[in-house]
Amino acid sequence: MFTAQARFGLRLRIHGLVGLLAAAAVLPVVALPSAAQSADGVSLQRLWGQDRFETSVAVARRFVAESGGVIDSAVLVSGASWHDAVVASGLAGSLGAPVLLTQEDGLPGATASFLAESGVSQMVVVGDADAVSDQVFDALGEFGAVERVSGADPSSASVAVAQRMGTPGVMPGHGHTVVVASVEVFADAMVAGGFSARGEHPVLLTAGDALDASVRSYVADSGAEHAVVMGGTAAVSHAVQDDLEALGVSVTRLGGKTRLHTAVAVAEFLQRKYSNVTGERCFDRLTVGLATAWVPFDAFSAGPLLGELCAPLLLTDPAAMDPEVANWINARTSDLIVFGGRAAVSANALAAVSGGAAVEGFMVETAIRRRTAVADLAAKIDAGIYGVGADDVLRGPDGFEIDLDECPPRWSDSGGVTADEIRIGHTTALTGDLSDNRRVSEGLESYLE
Repeated sequence: MFTAQARFGLRLRIHGLVGLLAAAAVLPVVALPSAAQSADGVSLQRLWGQDRFETSVAVARRFVAESGGVIDSAVLVSGASWHDAVVASGLAGSLGAPVLLTQEDGLPGATASFLAESGVSQMVVVGDADAVSDQVFDALGEFGAVERVSGADPSSASVAVAQRMGTPGVMPGHGHTVVVASVEVFADAMVAGGFSARGEHPVLLTAGDALDASVRSYVADSGAEHAVVMGGTAAVSHAVQDDLEALGVSVTRLGGKTRLHTAVAVAEFLQRKYSNVTGERCFDRLTVGLATAWVPFDAFSAGPLLGELCAPLLLTDPAAMDPEVANWINARTSDLIVFGGRAAVSANALAAVSGGAAVEGFMVETAIRRRTAVADLAAKIDAGIYGVGADDVLRGPDGFEIDLDECPPRWSDSGGVTADEIRIGHTTALTGDLSDNRRVSEGLESYLE
């Protein structure tokens, strides 16, 4: 014997039954921003996805939101080439565009969906056909005009991107500025992404022991007056700096004893260096990005967003945060944006921020992800991408379909539905041999709430 009882009733304010069914189909796998609020007022948002391609889309969505909700352009790079990604940030900044990742031989579904939804009309591919195939290039043509910028090697490719950008942007107090980084160290070039995008300063890649000939030629002809050299002399030698100065370019070297400390040095240098649209000084330490120091993929797309937010990028070990980095964040930061999931930046690493108060809660993250997913689904429903078509088939994400003509005769799609509410219920055995099943309803209740 057992007693059956309605375990819970739940009301959801979303756009119709179609939205509920679609949300149920997508929520377990959707990869979207998450946020938490610490007791000390530090807002923590994690931008991530199931893979590097979905992560770039999550970052791009935040970029669009920060840019007023409309973009015309996008920059695409290979998800396997950090050389292309680190030089793309400046170009993206000059175009007011996000950086998206693509596979070599196929456009990822998440990337294609973003391009379709955002309504871009111009795309620039950074990288040759070995990095982003002609097949992908042609597929991008469905969304608008496409061009490719590339070079025979990473240094010449960085020069090609710089030439596409035009005259280097002016860094306040320093004049027309370029960024010079080692072709062998991704981290130094990556942390330059934010101010490269903000100031429209091209990132030029060179061998560490001598200035690349193509880079030298570009600097000599570009009107550059100032160069920011990324990293210590182990990364970019004195000889490179001497070559730059011989061209009549002043040099600012930003380096530290490790890549973590180089990022802090960059953040210190940038403080109040630029102005926002209202004329107020930015890079004021209030907003900071954070990414793993050892794998570049999660922060491939960070540069344009950080440039838009006037935020530096700091680096951390995945498992634990360096004390100097933690102290820098704790001193003044109120908004921390983490690029990548917990494998990239663990909760333990974040425990050093504000005495551990910023460690994320699972329920907070789930709630944010669900709200973002519902908003995305609602937009697709309103656009007619999801929903019931003229053929009476309900369509949702990932090929989700229900032929409503095959539903039972007494079935109704309006039961429990009002203008702004959907009421659903679940019946579970609470006693007897099947009482363990109550855990199912408890899990559903927790997840949905």
